[in-house]
Amino acid sequence: MINKSLTISNSRSIRESTSNIREDLRSSSGQVMLLTVMLLSGAILGATSLAGLLVLHQLRQAADINGSTRSIFAADSGLECALFKRYQDSGKDCGEVQPVELDNGSSFKTIDSGESIKSVGRAGRTSRALELVGF
Repeated sequence: MINKSLTISNSRSIRESTSNIREDLRSSSGQVMLLTVMLLSGAILGATSLAGLLVLHQLRQAADINGSTRSIFAADSGLECALFKRYQDSGKDCGEVQPVELDNGSSFKTIDSGESIKSVGRAGRTSRALELVGF
């Protein structure tokens, strides 16, 4: 009899502990859902922040393309001016002392070393340089 009552009490305790575990899982299922929602929201927020940062860099590059184009053409104008000065009019100012300002807001400065001509064009924050060697 002792064995039967021990077995019955063991099976009751197993049932009770199983039901306790089920109740614990049911009561914590809301916490798991809340944690899952928070993790997913954080991942989505991180992804959208990264996408916004990439778009911002692309917009800055697009704005710099305009400045880069103006500065490269200013540097080209400096080379042409230096060549004109060398072969046509030796009194022309081509930005050797101070930069020459152009109508579009860009400027250039040239350095004529005799063997080469270097011209640096600037527009806003962007600078581009061209060098003519062996002419």
